[in-house]
Amino acid sequence: MAMKHVDESSPLDGVLEQRLRFLCPALVCWAAIAGGSVGLCVDWQSVPGASGQRQARLQTPPGGLSPGFSTLDPALTGLAFTNRLAASRSLTNHILMNGSGVALGDINDDGLPDVYLCGLDGPNALFLNQGNWRFENIAAAAGVECQGFDSAGAALADLDGDKDLDLLVASVGSGARYFENMGSQRFVDRTAQSGLGSTSGAMGFAMADYDSDGDLDV
Repeated sequence: MAMKHVDESSPLDGVLEQRLRFLCPALVCWAAIAGGSVGLCVDWQSVPGASGQRQARLQTPPGGLSPGFSTLDPALTGLAFTNRLAASRSLTNHILMNGSGVALGDINDDGLPDVYLCGLDGPNALFLNQGNWRFENIAAAAGVECQGFDSAGAALADLDGDKDLDLLVASVGSGARYFENMGSQRFVDRTAQSGLGSTSGAMGFAMADYDSDGDLDV
């Protein structure tokens, strides 16, 4: 699918064109699965009150195709979680309004991805995947609720090289915490020994073996 700027001087056209091009492979795949072809017409229109800028509404493929996702009732899946933030706290620290993160990984090596969700005014949740779209929150028993930590982000990765996924949790104002996976769906807080604890803030993590010594750096 080819596209052209309506107004070469408008930066917004370039941004939208780039985003639409990013979506093209998904649309092509969509059409291939359906066994047909998709023609997408981009209708560029002027942005009210913004001289020289254009916008376009993304079109859905014709033929009654759907994105392939369905909403599942939390009462059936067990994935019930709300990241709450008191209005008074949001006024004193606007960074908290950025929300919190999620991490996916198989913590018990059963072949199913488990879900870790971060919270601000409440405890974090670790949903153990039991199969057939059923989950159980085991955060309290696993020792990873992080109550009162203002959790902003998380990552699951094998930090000690023992073949299971450990947990990192980032906080607004309290640095990061490192939980070692001990097996049997249980974690131990190793923050003090890891050197990651601090009073600074963190929103997320990037990990790689920067010095080629065979272990992950953060």
